Amino acid sequence: MWRILKWFGLLVMTFVLLFTLALGLAYYFKADVLAAVNKELSKSINGEISIGDIDFGFSNFPGVAITLTNVYLRGPQYARYHKDFFRAEKFFIDLQLRPLLHKELVIHSIRVNNGNFFIFRTKSGYTNLDAFKSAKTSDSITRDNPILISFSRVNFKNVQFIYADSLKEKTISAHFLNVTNKIKKTDSSQLFALTGNMKFGELTLNAEKGSYLKKKTAHVQFNLEYISARQQLIIQPSTMKFAKSTVDLSGRFLFNSPGSFVLTIGSQKLDYQEGLSVITEAIQKKLVKYKIEKPVKFKVTVAGKLIPGFKAAVDVDFSFVNSKIAVDNIHASRVTLKGTFTNHEDSTKTNEDHNSMMKIQSFNGIIEGLPTKLTATIRDFNDPFVDMKLEVTLNLPTFNSRVDTDRIKFSKGKFNAHIAYVGKLNEYLSKSSTMYIGKLKGDATIASATVLLGPRKQIVENLNLAIKFDEREMVIDNISCLVNKSPILMKGKISGFVPFFFQPAKKGYVNLSIRSSHFDFTPLLSVKSKKKPSVKESIKRRMDLSDMIDKLYEKIEFNLALQVDELVYKNFKGSNLKSSLNLRNQRLEMNKLTMDFAGGSINLSLMMDQLQKQVNPLLMEGTVRNVDIKKFLFAFDNFQQTTVTDKQLEGRLYMKLKIKTSIDDELKVMTPSFRGNVDMSVKSGRLKDFEPLEKMSNFLMKKRDFEDVEFDEIKSRFSIRGPEMNIKRMEIESSVLRLFLEGRYSFAHHTDLSIQLPLSNLKKRDKSYNPTNVGVNTKQGLSVFLHVTEDKDGKMNIAYDPFKKYVRKSPSQK
Repeated sequence: MWRILKWFGLLVMTFVLLFTLALGLAYYFKADVLAAVNKELSKSINGEISIGDIDFGFSNFPGVAITLTNVYLRGPQYARYHKDFFRAEKFFIDLQLRPLLHKELVIHSIRVNNGNFFIFRTKSGYTNLDAFKSAKTSDSITRDNPILISFSRVNFKNVQFIYADSLKEKTISAHFLNVTNKIKKTDSSQLFALTGNMKFGELTLNAEKGSYLKKKTAHVQFNLEYISARQQLIIQPSTMKFAKSTVDLSGRFLFNSPGSFVLTIGSQKLDYQEGLSVITEAIQKKLVKYKIEKPVKFKVTVAGKLIPGFKAAVDVDFSFVNSKIAVDNIHASRVTLKGTFTNHEDSTKTNEDHNSMMKIQSFNGIIEGLPTKLTATIRDFNDPFVDMKLEVTLNLPTFNSRVDTDRIKFSKGKFNAHIAYVGKLNEYLSKSSTMYIGKLKGDATIASATVLLGPRKQIVENLNLAIKFDEREMVIDNISCLVNKSPILMKGKISGFVPFFFQPAKKGYVNLSIRSSHFDFTPLLSVKSKKKPSVKESIKRRMDLSDMIDKLYEKIEFNLALQVDELVYKNFKGSNLKSSLNLRNQRLEMNKLTMDFAGGSINLSLMMDQLQKQVNPLLMEGTVRNVDIKKFLFAFDNFQQTTVTDKQLEGRLYMKLKIKTSIDDELKVMTPSFRGNVDMSVKSGRLKDFEPLEKMSNFLMKKRDFEDVEFDEIKSRFSIRGPEMNIKRMEIESSVLRLFLEGRYSFAHHTDLSIQLPLSNLKKRDKSYNPTNVGVNTKQGLSVFLHVTEDKDGKMNIAYDPFKKYVRKSPSQK
C-alpha cells in the first residue's frame, strides 16, 4: 500500500510540475506572444484594434489559454459611422504548447463571450469590411519565423451578429446564445459545423416583403462549406429545432457578382402557427386567415439573385393528414390535403403575386358537415381566380347536427352533388354573393330520403330529387315524394339567386309545377305548431346554414302550378283541383282555383298574408255553383255552429262571396275577425227538424208538418261581422207557409230576427202544393209579425210583435 501511495504522490507532483512549467513558459514568452499577435493582426487589420488586458491560463492540458479582455476592432471610417466591427468582453484563445516552444503560434480554438459583430454596407457601396487588408499574393509572404494561426473550433456565448446591407436592402441579425462552430479545412474549402442555441433577430432578403425568422429562438445544427476560390457558400443538410417543429435546410449562395442563391427549407411535421411565425409579414397576411390544426409537411425552394429589389422564385409542396382547417367562416374537419404553390407560373414574367399559382391536387374532408372531395387551381393571389371541381356525398341523417333549425330533419337518404366553378375565388367563398360573374355548373341528387319537415314534423318519405344548375338558374328535373302517404311530383326552375347559397339579391324565383293524384291535408294540419320566431329574433340568430334556410321564407318568391286529382281535408273531399299559387313577402296568393266538389264546382281566389305569424289574415273571393248543401256543411264542419247543420238542410247551393278574416295554423277561422258579403241561393231546398220553424207551429197552422219542409229557391244577401250575419229581407216559400225574414242571425247566441207571416198562409196547402216565390217587394196584405231571439243557452224564443217594432229598427231596413 505504501508503495502505491508513493507512486501516486510522484505522479501528482509530476503533473503539478508540468502545469507550473507550462504556465511559466506562457508567462516567459508573454512578450513574444503579444508581439506575435500584434504582428499578425497588423498584417490583416486596416483600422484600429484594442485589447484591454491579457492573461494566461491552462486549456486542454498541456495547452495554454490566452484571455483578452475588452477587445474591439474598428474600421478606418469609425469616426464617421461610429460602429465597431467587433467588440467582446472576453476573447479566449487556446494555444498548443509544443509549437509555442518553437516560437510558433498554433491556435486550437477560440471562444468569445458577451460580444457582437456588426458588418454593414451603405447605399454608396462602402463596407466596414475594409477593416481588413486585402490578402497579399503568395510571393510576398514572409516565411522567416512563421507564426501559424490555425484553429478548428470557435465558441460564441451571448454574441450578437448583425449584417446590414443598405445597398441591396438585406439584413441578417442573430444572437448566438451558446453556439459552437467546428472548423475543418480541405484543399479547396472550409467546412463549418455550427451547433447550439441562437435567437434570430431577422432575415430580410427583400425589405418590401418583410423578415423571416423574426425574433425566433431555435437549436441549430448548420453544416456549411465555403469555397473561397468561387466565393460560394454551400449549406449542407442542416436543421433548426423550434419549440414544436424541426425545420430542415440546404442550399447555396454564390457571392460573385451579380450573385445568386438557392435555399431549400422543409419539415416533415411543422406546427402551422409556429410556421407562420418564421415567415415574412407579407406571406403571413395571406396565410393567417387559414387555420390548420395538425402538423404540415412542406418543402420550400427559394431561388434568386443577390441584387437590390430582385424578387425570388418560390416553389412549395405541402400536405397534411386528418386535420381541422378553417378559412374565414368556413370550417372543415378530417381533412387530408396535398398541394403545390409557385410565384412564377409564367417564367417570362416577374416573380410576384400576380404570377402565382396554387394547386390543390387532392382534398378529402368534411366541410360544414358535408363530406367533400376537391381539386382546384388558384391563380393571381392579388385577386385570386379559381378553377375548381368538387364532389359532395353524404348520408343525410349525418347532416342534421349541422342544421340548427327545426324546419328540416332527415332520418334516411343519400345526397350527392358535383360542382365545377371557374371564376373569382372571393365571390365563390362569400356567403353574401347574390350572383356569379364566373361560370358555375353542377348537379345534385337525393335518393330514397325520409325527412321530418317543419315545426309540425310532417313526414316526407321516399324523397327523390334530381337537379342541374349553373350560375343563372337551377333546373329541377324531378322531385318525387310521399307527404304523409300522399304522392307528389314536382318539376320546374329556380332562378334569381346562386344555387345552394340561399342569398338572392332582391328576389329568388321558384317556378314549379306540382302534381298529385291524391293529397290529404289532414295530417299536415293535425298537430299544433311551435311558436315561430319573430323577424327580430331571426336577425339576432348567428349567421349560419340555419339562417340561410330561414331566408327562403323571406326572400324567395314561389310560383306554383298546382294540380291535384283528389284533395282531402278532414270531411272535405274535392277533385280535379287546378290553381296557380304565388308565395312572396310572407304572402300566399292563390289565383283561379277551380275544383269539383259535392256534385258542383268551386271557383276561388285567395290571399293569405303574414305567414310568419301564427294567425294569418285571409281574403277570399269566389263562387260556388250547384253544390250539394248537405255535403257543403258537412265538409266545413257546419262552420262550428249547431243551429242549421248538414243533418237538417238539403238543396243545391249557389253562392258568390267576398270574405275577409283570419285563420290559424290549422286553418281554423278566427270568428271575431270574420267580415264578408254573401249572395246566396239554395235551390230544391228542404229543411228538417229546424227548431224555429217547429216552434212557429205552436202559433200557426198546427196541423201542418213543420218538421220536414220543402222550399222554392231561397235567395239571400247578407253581410257577416264576426259571428253575426245581418240578413236583408228574404222570402222563404215552403210547402207549409210563406214567410219573409230579416235581421241578425248569430252563431254566438245573439240571434235577433223579424218574421212576417202573411195571412194568406191560412189557405190550405196539401202535399200537392208547389211552392212558388212572389218576390220580397210584393205587397202581402195583412200579416202577423214575430220576433225571434236567442238566449245565452242557445234556446230560440218567438214572440208576437204586433206593432212591428223590430222591423222599424232592423239593420236590414237602414
